[in-house]
Amino acid sequence: MDKKVLLETFYEQVANFLCDYGFKLNKSQSQAKRKAKYGFDTLFFDVNDMVYDYSIITGLRIRNDDIQSIRGEIDPRYKNRKEAPTVIETVFSVLERYDRTDLDYEIKNPGNLVNEKTLQPYLVAFKSFMMEIGFDFFQSFKSIDDFDNWFNEPVLSGSYDFERGSILNSSISGIIAAKLSNNPRYEEICSMWIEGIPSNAGTTLSELTTTKQYLDTLTSN
Repeated sequence: MDKKVLLETFYEQVANFLCDYGFKLNKSQSQAKRKAKYGFDTLFFDVNDMVYDYSIITGLRIRNDDIQSIRGEIDPRYKNRKEAPTVIETVFSVLERYDRTDLDYEIKNPGNLVNEKTLQPYLVAFKSFMMEIGFDFFQSFKSIDDFDNWFNEPVLSGSYDFERGSILNSSISGIIAAKLSNNPRYEEICSMWIEGIPSNAGTTLSELTTTKQYLDTLTSN
């Protein structure tokens, strides 16, 4: 099968599958998006041409307009980034949270290579992941409390690994979500994030401190 035809087949089958769940595929952006109450849900397909194959890695992203609006008030870089996501996860990181790493079809396919031989098994595994975990992941975000819980519960429980993941995004989005949800443990959450930032992540600590200072000027609802 010609490589261009292979990629078109991938996109076509993904689009047909996801459209029943409200997602619309944009091939030029290599992502499928749907509107949500709080912003939008996105599946991003990171497609890399590997000469004989394609490497395709799936990202799960959720935007919360309220959280991103506050980030824009604090940092001009986010002011006009209407597409910037709030929750940024990989297939593996979502499966870790759900304790279902057995469904990680990407790790079972080193390099996430998609070719004529692996295309259909890859699509079957992707659909299985979405049906068992992926759609539930997106549906679990119904209110600001859910964003608060996603970012901050691992920190409060002591299970968050400060050496992994996107700590800048998670920490800042986490304390904003805690503030917006009027979490009674807001101050504790902020302290735990600040204390947990690695010493070599000075920029993250600076941005987190600035965010906390701004949030403290807001009146709780």
